[in-house]
Amino acid sequence: MSSYGAEGIVLRRRDLGESDRVAALLTRGLGKFDVVAKGARKPGAKSAGPSEPFTAVRVLIAQGRSLDIVTQWQVTCAHAPLRADLGALARAAYVCELADALTVDHEPCEAVHDLVGGALDALELACGGELTICADAVLHSYVIRLLAERGYAISLARCAHCGVPIKSEAALGFSAALGGALCGRCRYASPDSFGLRPPTLRALRTLAEADSASVFALRPDPPVERQIRDCLRWSVRFRCERELRSASFLELTRGDAATPGAA
Repeated sequence: MSSYGAEGIVLRRRDLGESDRVAALLTRGLGKFDVVAKGARKPGAKSAGPSEPFTAVRVLIAQGRSLDIVTQWQVTCAHAPLRADLGALARAAYVCELADALTVDHEPCEAVHDLVGGALDALELACGGELTICADAVLHSYVIRLLAERGYAISLARCAHCGVPIKSEAALGFSAALGGALCGRCRYASPDSFGLRPPTLRALRTLAEADSASVFALRPDPPVERQIRDCLRWSVRFRCERELRSASFLELTRGDAATPGAA
């Protein structure tokens, strides 16, 4: 039985049999794939912690008939603080579920791995209070950049319907189905269109293009923040063709619900 090594991030896990666990690993070179953690559900099992979601690990894997089996685990970053805070847990779960939804097994995806790892690191800093970081800004920036990396870039510079450059207009729109912001003339060009505030468009551009320091410091006014959430949640739902389970959990931790065009 041949074996190989890999470094990755656990996106999700599920039970297998009476004591085993299947973990989905997102690696830089080998893509995403499932591995078996033998005995992970037994009390005191060494593989119990490393097979938890959000954990960054270095593993040795033995090839199996249907699923490969992890024979050695080494945790490189446990991200324990993300499990101690409900808001951080919800955001980290969303980070991992979205990456899982937008990737296919065994497709090399170094950029996705790095985006997930960077988002989890920043969320841990945000909940740890080491730096003044807006956790939602981290999440929003991650979503925009992951969609772009997967080929679903949200159009923010040009109208997603007619293609003209979008200037600072009083009347703008947004459509997930059309792929982004709409100019004043096209603001209701799609059944799913809703009004978009110019400050929301500016914030979305910052989230998509700015450096980490600018993103971390971004704190939009509540109406703008709600519209950012709407734009991204509906964009994700359209591209994934379903609502992510962690999206509802995330909204519950925030104490609100997304309503298209809320202001």
